[in-house]
Amino acid sequence: LPSLIREYHFYLMLYEDGQFDKVTYSFKDDMAGVDIKADYSGIEYNISIFVGTRKSNEWKEVKNNVRHTYTYEIQVPLDMNHCLVCGDMYLYSKDYLTTVYKEAGILN
Repeated sequence: LPSLIREYHFYLMLYEDGQFDKVTYSFKDDMAGVDIKADYSGIEYNISIFVGTRKSNEWKEVKNNVRHTYTYEIQVPLDMNHCLVCGDMYLYSKDYLTTVYKEAGILN
């Protein structure tokens, strides 16, 4: 449940910030391995968000090699020392949006 809340929270931040032409989240797509889709200038980006722990990074590498073939993927690992903490939830801060925008060429 924490990862679902974290993904939806990040989707809402991207959507509300309005830098992408279109931002979508689908639970069905999420179960198939696509966290968030964002379109900019005719390119669809798959935004992968995950906690940046050793174990999580290893699992992400397995998924990249076995399950997913993204044309344009932006990986956004969450540093648990630099995030929002709400009770026992670790959420992305707006600072992480800059990483995504730079990867998509929205910011230089």
